[in-house]
Amino acid sequence: MSEQNSTETVDIKEGLNTANLIPLSDKVAINPLVFLFDVPGLNVAMGLMALRGNVGKYLNLSSLFVEVHGNDMTLLTESLDNDDYTKALRLAHAIKGSAGMLGIESLSALAGNLEIKLQESKESPLGSDDLRPEIDAINHELMVLAALLLPAQIPPVTATPPRLKDGG
Repeated sequence: MSEQNSTETVDIKEGLNTANLIPLSDKVAINPLVFLFDVPGLNVAMGLMALRGNVGKYLNLSSLFVEVHGNDMTLLTESLDNDDYTKALRLAHAIKGSAGMLGIESLSALAGNLEIKLQESKESPLGSDDLRPEIDAINHELMVLAALLLPAQIPPVTATPPRLKDGG
C-alpha cells in the first residue's frame, strides 16, 4: 500500500476537492467536517465554496464564529433594553451575514427575520420581551453549533485511580 502525502486529492462529499489543504495523515481534521454534512440547517458545501474548499479555514472560521457571536443575543437584549436599536440591528445583521457566508443557513435565516422585525419596528420600537422567541431560537442554534464545533472542556484527572485487587 502506498503512503499518502499532503499533495494528493481527497474527495470529502459530492466531489469536493481539498488538494494541498490538509495532510491526508491527519484524519482527525477530516472527521468533524464529514460529521457536519449531516447537520440540518448547515450547508457545509456552500461554506466551503466561499472559502475555495479550504477545510481547515472553514472549521477554524466556524469555531471562531461561535466564539465571537456566542454572546450576541445577550448584547442585543441589553441594547434593546437601553433603547439602542442601531446596535441591536447591527448585531442581528452581523450574525445573518457571517452565518450565511459559512453556510449556517438556519441561523442566518433566524437572524435575518430578527433583523427585519427590528427594521419594521423603528416607528414603534420593540423590547427584548417582544422578540424573546427570535432571541431564544438564535441562542439555541448558537448552542448547538458550539456543541458541534468547540472542543469539549474535559477536566484534568487529579485523583489517582484505584488499584485492582491482586487475584490471590
